[in-house]
Amino acid sequence: MLDGCELVAVVDIDLERATAIADTHGASAYATIDEVLDKVDAVSVATPTSTHYEVASTFLKHGIHVLVEKPMTATVAQAEELIVLAEEKSLVLQVGHQERFFVAQLDLSMLANGSPPTEILCERTGPFTGRSVDCSVIVDLMIHDIDLAQSFVRSPVTGVIGLGTPSVTEHPDEADVTLYHANGCSVRLIASRASEGRRRTARIVQAEGTVEIDFLARTCTHSKLGAIEPHYREVNGSMNGRRALAHDNLGQELAAFIDTVAMGGIPMVTGEDGRRALETALLIEANLNPVLKAVGAR
Repeated sequence: MLDGCELVAVVDIDLERATAIADTHGASAYATIDEVLDKVDAVSVATPTSTHYEVASTFLKHGIHVLVEKPMTATVAQAEELIVLAEEKSLVLQVGHQERFFVAQLDLSMLANGSPPTEILCERTGPFTGRSVDCSVIVDLMIHDIDLAQSFVRSPVTGVIGLGTPSVTEHPDEADVTLYHANGCSVRLIASRASEGRRRTARIVQAEGTVEIDFLARTCTHSKLGAIEPHYREVNGSMNGRRALAHDNLGQELAAFIDTVAMGGIPMVTGEDGRRALETALLIEANLNPVLKAVGAR
């Protein structure tokens, strides 16, 4: 259990499943969100994407702080409405891009103090899990790296080239995309949910050198221009003074949300960050070219 809060309710349309989870943590189980509107101060929304707007907006309208998982909504218009609602009610609206909480533990002073990135490469691949079959790999997995890259680049997208193909669902399950930004930075994003092996890496190039991050191994390597040996670091630190969460990005995300609710301030991943990532993900989908499979001639 996280310090600074108490889990009082678990809501799921499958009441039996909600009860099993609630009983484990001494909470109460409910089948609808209407039953908990007068019982909670803050919520974590981890429902299917198509319901994010309805669920999150209901809580915000009732004065309840919201952490909503990625992608924050199904449409950009819905995302903008949630942002306005949170601002009008002076509520915390945080979006669940977990990788940011690992990156926050790294020493990225070379990036922060140096010139803007000129090139970024992110790879996120893994086997099919049976989850999120109602959407593409772009909004399912790639959106994490879209958000991460945009947190470094902070420049508008001016062009998109992308290939995608379905392999286990009717939506693109594998994609290779390059984004071109107004400041000259190019961002290549490779994502697959139909691969045998798991890979989650980022390579960020700037004039001063290169930063390489392995999210699975939890390592970071700095290769400064002109240096003989790169600086290698294994990340075992923690955020928010919670060392027990050092290897738990979701736990870090929840802890940061609770801290922001309790002490004020701006979430690490704001509603505007979530909206920007969603907008780019939908732009990619709209410009994704299918990979044509070769067919033998008769």
